[in-house]
Amino acid sequence: MAKYNIDENSFLTEVKRYDLDRGPDLGYLRIEVHRVMAGVEKVGSFIAFPTQLLVGDTEDEYVAKGETAEEALTTCLDLIKGVPTEQIFPTLQQYDDDQDDSTSEE
Repeated sequence: MAKYNIDENSFLTEVKRYDLDRGPDLGYLRIEVHRVMAGVEKVGSFIAFPTQLLVGDTEDEYVAKGETAEEALTTCLDLIKGVPTEQIFPTLQQYDDDQDDSTSEE
């Protein structure tokens, strides 16, 4: 029997979080590094990607995989270096635009 009883097509990860303050021009990011523990992804592999606290999905081009947490994190940092937050999280920009529209109608 499997060590973890999870649904088919699911995967379980352990998560480590990093906070990156890139200054006023590029802004704050949280980076999550996931170690796959069970499921459809390769057990033991790592996946790193920037994330936001409230909303926004990371574009696939900024998701990094590696054989170690350090490799995944380093690759992720390379991918996001100098990239504006709005480009990494285009849905976050859409959310901001929606908020602006709702306040202008009052």
